Amino acid sequence: MNEKVKSLYDNLNLKTTPKIILDYFNSLGSSKDFFGSKPLNTQFTFNNQNINFFYNYGEKKHIMRLIDDEKILDEDYNLLTIDVFYNTYLLEYGKGFQKGFYEFKKSLKKENSLFTIKNDQIIHKVFSKVVPNSVFRKVVGGFPISFINYKEMIEVYKIHQTKDLSCLKKEAYFKNGFEGGEFYKAWSIILHNSTLFEDIFNKQFKDKEIDKPQLKNKENNAPKRFAYFEIGILIAQGKLSKVKEGVFMYNNKTFQKAELLKELDLDLKITSFRQYIEGTFKAYPHNTDRLNLKGYKSKMKKIIEYCKYHKIDVTKEYQTIFDSLE
Repeated sequence: MNEKVKSLYDNLNLKTTPKIILDYFNSLGSSKDFFGSKPLNTQFTFNNQNINFFYNYGEKKHIMRLIDDEKILDEDYNLLTIDVFYNTYLLEYGKGFQKGFYEFKKSLKKENSLFTIKNDQIIHKVFSKVVPNSVFRKVVGGFPISFINYKEMIEVYKIHQTKDLSCLKKEAYFKNGFEGGEFYKAWSIILHNSTLFEDIFNKQFKDKEIDKPQLKNKENNAPKRFAYFEIGILIAQGKLSKVKEGVFMYNNKTFQKAELLKELDLDLKITSFRQYIEGTFKAYPHNTDRLNLKGYKSKMKKIIEYCKYHKIDVTKEYQTIFDSLE
């Protein structure tokens, strides 16, 4: 059995961390904990099973609210309780977290010379775990919410008399926990060996505005249109989707429109797109109004070109819709 995971803040002097690394790390914390705004600083522990994991304070608030509102079920489609959430799903997340943490550690030890100046391969492997292949920053892991498929929803409706429900899956919690454990170990390595990673962070983020392809003509200085653009990239990646009117899925979590806007404000650091989010979804692939899609064709093309330039994966569905409009 693995031992408990130690806090990455143990024996860490952040004052010696290069600014470019520290700025990126600090940007991961979207909500403050009792100790300030340190990312990944909250620990959840199952002492009787020697299992623990770290996450951002406040991350589970959304699920706790759904429990209070009786809008979330366990995977047997019973109303989820706090005890079941903690002792079943968070426990499964913790198991995955520890497994991901220690397996990533072992995978690095298989390499011959860990952290020598010439070991670019190892440095890149660790770096790639914390910086996704995307223009959007992301904390890997998180507590996922799953949707109930149409056939099962018919039976669920008979029991609960509402379709405004979602559920949790143990498999999804283990998977996200595993990814979160890898992510946490990678950040621990980077922060405790920060000078070795300074060059790769500089190459990735220094002068990043210059590296981006420029929008042409008046769009170059139009933040409202650029807000459309950023949301469109999320849709193209499959990270943002519309479940039904007023309900959205973002990074494997469900949000009402007002909650989604707050989340996007935090993640994208812009506030000018509030009135445009519904308009952006005129180009959402599930929209059956082909005229709306045709009217959005030029923006879709710009999004596709941008993603190709930055080597960002676009979903097959989005690419197919665009190809059909050409």
